[in-house]
This record gives sequence, C-alpha cells and structure tokens, in this order.
Amino acid sequence: MKCWHCNTELIWGGDHDIEEEDAEYCIETNLSCPQCNSFVMVYLPKDKMWDHYCPVEETEMSIGKDEECNWCGATEDSDWNARPECRFGDGNESSS
Repeated sequence: MKCWHCNTELIWGGDHDIEEEDAEYCIETNLSCPQCNSFVMVYLPKDKMWDHYCPVEETEMSIGKDEECNWCGATEDSDWNARPECRFGDGNESSS
C-alpha cells in the first residue's frame, strides 16, 4: 500500500483484534510511512470475516473470507468446520 502523501510503500506495524470493542470492525491495522512519517489506520469490517473454532489453537477466532485457518487448514466451507465435535469438542476427549 502506498502513502497518500508521498507515494512511498507503507510499512506494516501490526494488526490488533478489536472485535470486542467495536460493533462494525474486527481488525485494526497500523501502517507508517518511512519517507514522510505519516501514520495510517485501516479497519476491516466484520462482514469480511468468518468465525471458526480452531482445534489446534483451542480457541475461537475470526478468519478472512476466502482464507483458511493458518493452524488447522479449515475453510469456511470445509466439512469439519461444520461438525459440532470439531467446533465445540464432543465432550468425550480422552488423554492417550
């Protein structure tokens, strides 16, 4: 992404989960310009994400539309994402 003011490539500073604090947006991304020192905040709307319980990370997370989970590989349309035992655990977990 280019700087609005000087057309230099912006540097990614980080992404922050703001889903709990904001009704409309879920991720806040900050970018900065190494040339003119401009600072840019970008907000990702919640409708651009899908919710997923990742069994590898054992947590609920939001994932970008048309993207797969980085940890378990599930997609929004994958069979196992819809199966209750994968989404919430079947209650019969055993330690081997």
